[in-house]
Amino acid sequence: MATYTLGQLIKSESSEVYVLNTSIGVSRHKRSSNVAFEIHYANQIRSVIVHDSWVPQNLAMQAPKEVILASPSFREAINKGLIELVRDPEAEKVLEDEDAVVELVRLKNKHNKANADLDSDPIMPKDIIVQKEAENDGISPMIKDICINEDRSAVEVYAKIRGAEKSLSKEEFQYLNRNLNGASRNEKIDALIRKHI
Repeated sequence: MATYTLGQLIKSESSEVYVLNTSIGVSRHKRSSNVAFEIHYANQIRSVIVHDSWVPQNLAMQAPKEVILASPSFREAINKGLIELVRDPEAEKVLEDEDAVVELVRLKNKHNKANADLDSDPIMPKDIIVQKEAENDGISPMIKDICINEDRSAVEVYAKIRGAEKSLSKEEFQYLNRNLNGASRNEKIDALIRKHI
């Protein structure tokens, strides 16, 4: 299946987020597991689940694309090889198959059954729960946004960091050092980061 990089998905105009569970062999059970990660949506922390299945799943059915992309644990799931981003046309082609339709119905029924009782937790013991950083990790949303948004030029990024320099912590500069990549980074930014770490 044709896949996206995270940067390509961010730049894509599509509002869909198709993923494939690729956790097989990664989990301690040596088989696929559900993959769960946290998002902040509608003033709540919610779990998004990528079911143990061979069909691509559209996470935009659980939350808007921008909310999913803002989740550090979503990016961590990609980095750990637990899920792959699938291009829309490829995913939609697979989902037209009769076996895929049957599988989607099975997943929907499984999901609905798990959510029928509000006291029950749809995350099972064999599930892989991806956690990156606690939301009160001390990293400002602005710094996280700078690292996610690859469309910004290095000049824009430098201006944002420089403008907030006095209010940023050492941990935030360390976060920038670890997570800021690509065209958004240059020697001036590196020097500014080094000055504070």
